Amino acid sequence: DSARRKTQVTELVLDEICGTYIPKKNAIRVEINGKVYYFCSESVWKILWQKGTGEMEVLLRKKAEFKL
Repeated sequence: DSARRKTQVTELVLDEICGTYIPKKNAIRVEINGKVYYFCSESVWKILWQKGTGEMEVLLRKKAEFKL
């Protein structure tokens, strides 16, 4: 019955590097020092991982634009 259709809600999370909201179920989830970060793509995460978590924390604090 169309009157009883359930609305699906998709939880979004923010990739703080790109500034993009993505569905939580599709995001790359990484926990660093007890804080959870979400990334829109594996390529963003890999670049940050190669630079080290200290670099990532600086970028997150500054909310810098990250160009791939």
